Amino acid sequence: MKKLFLTAILICASNPGLASHFHIALPITSEEGIKEFYGDLLGADIEAKRVADTITFAINLDGNSLVMRVYPEFRYQRRWTENIELGGQKYDNVDGFHFGPLVSKERWVQIRDQVLSLQEQGADLIEIPPYIKNEGQSNEVGFMILKAPSGYSFEVKYSAKIHAAVQDAPKQDLR
Repeated sequence: MKKLFLTAILICASNPGLASHFHIALPITSEEGIKEFYGDLLGADIEAKRVADTITFAINLDGNSLVMRVYPEFRYQRRWTENIELGGQKYDNVDGFHFGPLVSKERWVQIRDQVLSLQEQGADLIEIPPYIKNEGQSNEVGFMILKAPSGYSFEVKYSAKIHAAVQDAPKQDLR
């Protein structure tokens, strides 16, 4: 069996006139939890395609493209961990590899509220709880890191500074 390497390609716009969306393609171990996590929890549109024995999920999350293909032999291993402190709380062994969308504050609050509601009902979704840094300031940032299927860490983030730059910048037609 060939050794499978994790490859992730992020395309992020550095021009504030462009929407700051990403595309990432990742292997997953099974289809279990994909629709519940990305579709039900995060509100993403999901299209599943089956070709022979391969299942591929095309996930559109607020304009961000996430492609996941099932490789049953794949096992994600946390190799790069860090210890961080937020608001006086310490978090150990936080995965250094994580990904996720940059969303508006309103969207972030919707996701946060849904995650906290599910957590109260017994779901184990949170790796780092929702946190707002520099609240009320121009550099306000909100983030949370969730436990995604196949062992990945999924960050949902908003940034007042980036959101303002994107909203104020002239729109460009890239067609």
